[in-house]
Amino acid sequence: MMCRFALAVGVFGALGFGLGACLESAPEPAPRYVFAEPRVVWQRSDGAVGDVFLVDAGAGERFIAAATRGSDGRDQVQLLTRDGTAWSAPVPLVRPAGAERERLGWVTQYPAPALFSVASGAFGSGVFVRRWVNRSWQPPEPVTQLSGERVDALRAAVGGGGGEGGARLHVVYSDSRMTPAGCATGGLILRHRVWSNGGWSAPRTVVAACTVTQFAFAVQPGALDPLMVTFVGAPAGGAAGGVDGAAALYGVPSATGLPAEFQQPYRIVGGTSRSTELVAAAGGRFVATWHYEGSAEMPQRRAAIAAYDPSRQVWDRPNVSWFYSSVAPFPLALSGAGVLGFGGETDALFPRLAVWRWLSAGDPVVDRSRVAQSAGTPSSLRLIVQSDQRLGAVWVEALGSAGTQRVLYAESAAVGAATRDAGL
Repeated sequence: MMCRFALAVGVFGALGFGLGACLESAPEPAPRYVFAEPRVVWQRSDGAVGDVFLVDAGAGERFIAAATRGSDGRDQVQLLTRDGTAWSAPVPLVRPAGAERERLGWVTQYPAPALFSVASGAFGSGVFVRRWVNRSWQPPEPVTQLSGERVDALRAAVGGGGGEGGARLHVVYSDSRMTPAGCATGGLILRHRVWSNGGWSAPRTVVAACTVTQFAFAVQPGALDPLMVTFVGAPAGGAAGGVDGAAALYGVPSATGLPAEFQQPYRIVGGTSRSTELVAAAGGRFVATWHYEGSAEMPQRRAAIAAYDPSRQVWDRPNVSWFYSSVAPFPLALSGAGVLGFGGETDALFPRLAVWRWLSAGDPVVDRSRVAQSAGTPSSLRLIVQSDQRLGAVWVEALGSAGTQRVLYAESAAVGAATRDAGL
């Protein structure tokens, strides 16, 4: 436990001894999950596949949704269907009317799957959603209009009751139509909409920022649907706990997902962070994970994690040395069992993908379960609890000199009482 504690706080200079000796002497964390060998689901030329998502519709129906470059060279969404133990060839989805390109944005799982995308055409860009209804994917429905906001990226999450199937759908997206006040050039606004009782709300502003390289979003499902957005970038005009113009990791909370104001962004950590993920966890907490590169004086290249305490309305001291990772770990919240982080340990002697379990700032490494040996550079790591109570993992792996990308899938043995990720 002493090494775990040193790992969490040593980078802040709180302890005088070096981390290297601690890491060398630390015992190997015990595994909790046993994964079967991964299967190559799809192989394409390098750069042809972007984000991937594993979608479990129940009743044995499972899909992989992939952001791809179509045969016409334009962005397209494709679906692979699992048939027994095999996966079908990818099937392209028909783009929304008036769209020339479509990029997969995010996927929600409950109460039924929904695919969110960003479509663009001659008249602009907008957000669309495809719902899984009566065991089939429905045509794309507009969340925003193609002639409205200029959308570049989005995230979605599921809230509490009030909508179809007893749940509200929330979406946060970027709008880069105009330069926010306080930004010399560029910039964008993150906006939020909620779907309830058969319709989408008007947009409300999450934050105006001069730069946003990547953002994440999660909801605590309930009567009020508290929200949290994290982003890597620089808010317009600075922020509480931050420095004007400093690119860092920020959190932006809202006490309710219904019409209300988001609070001012708060800087969670300085230094260089390349990406962020976010999940709603037990006890009303939000847990953020990200890839932390630190500074030139103290390079890290590690997975980092921090939790937001709603009762105190503060972020815990971030652990920027959670474990070595080349990407931001994808978080999965388990009821009463902490948060799993699915990450790529490519800085190790034998690169591998693994699932680390975190309970609290004081117990950041409960166990670690190997998922696969890594043959290339991983990206777009996703982890869900499937309807058969197995963990399912999907990711993209670039093979470098081979000039190819592979989409891989692996699943664990049944995990029993594990429950769904509140953020999906």
